Amino acid sequence: MTTQHSPTPWRLALPGDRLFPETCTVVAGDEYHVAITSYQPYSEHEASPQDEANAAFIVRAVNNHADLLAALRDIEQMPCLSALLDEDESECGCAHCRARAAIAAAQEG
Repeated sequence: MTTQHSPTPWRLALPGDRLFPETCTVVAGDEYHVAITSYQPYSEHEASPQDEANAAFIVRAVNNHADLLAALRDIEQMPCLSALLDEDESECGCAHCRARAAIAAAQEG
């Protein structure tokens, strides 16, 4: 049995909800901290704009993962252009082949 990730949606923790002010925290549910994109212990500095952007990127990726994977599966149902033209599929860059590769990458553990 595979361990499951925390349920979505995830969100950015508000500054007052963060474990430490110098962190930028991603939260699942009401209070479960799943990721920190910046950690500068004993620092007087708050998380940088890049730390905030990284955390926001994680949240967008996680919260849209299932929908994007479903869209890729729909594209994967389209025929491969190389197969239609009786050409070698190994060098194909059509939407079907790119979707199949992205699905495989998304499902790797």
